[in-house]
Amino acid sequence: MTVSKYIYGFIEESKRKEFSFSGIDGKKVYSYNYQDLAAVLSEAEEIEYDPIRVNLLAHTHVLEEIAREYLILPMSFGIIAENEEKVTELLRQNYLEFMRQLKMLKGKIELGVKVLWIEDAVVKEMESRVKDFQELKKKIVDLSAKEDQNAKLKAGRLVESIVKEWEKKYVQKIYSSLKEIAVDSRLNQPIGIKMLLNSSFLVDKNKEKDFDKRVNELAQNYEHQLKFKYVGPVPPYNFVNVKLKGF
Repeated sequence: MTVSKYIYGFIEESKRKEFSFSGIDGKKVYSYNYQDLAAVLSEAEEIEYDPIRVNLLAHTHVLEEIAREYLILPMSFGIIAENEEKVTELLRQNYLEFMRQLKMLKGKIELGVKVLWIEDAVVKEMESRVKDFQELKKKIVDLSAKEDQNAKLKAGRLVESIVKEWEKKYVQKIYSSLKEIAVDSRLNQPIGIKMLLNSSFLVDKNKEKDFDKRVNELAQNYEHQLKFKYVGPVPPYNFVNVKLKGF
């Protein structure tokens, strides 16, 4: 009986190894190699997995654990091969491209920087611009006021205006400053209304401290207006383009 294989990603490894952590469905995780390239696998009980929280967390956990020891080309969630023979064929057909990407990423890490505006800072900015700010604030919280809706719309437009100004004033400066230290960078779609910048950077490991220092300096420079969220190192999701031949 053939057993389907869940694929987490690809690493440089010439021997089969079993890892101490488990993957989706609690299955053991192991490397399955072709020459010096290996797929990170576990047995798959399903033909297709739903992207529910428990499955997504298991997938991410495996990638994070593997990344402690290896550079990994991470796969997106839910990639399943029919059997190990199919995995061998995937490794054979994609060998040169995967090894090229692994070589390109060697000695580098991905770091993420998110920047959000601080609510109190925006309110303070509104107060400096609106002469009758306290009256406007009173109308917003007074549910019985006829002007309530108009006041909310006025406040909303003002917040939007301030945020757009800050985006133009601060975001490009922050992004450009961090790009100076990185090998490559990506601008991702902001998440939620408070996020101004959602960025990823590919950085040489020997420059990680320099990058950390730059992030801390920027966070201090803008501490009264902006909040920084710094993540990493993480698997290089944003700098890998895995297109499977023969799948």
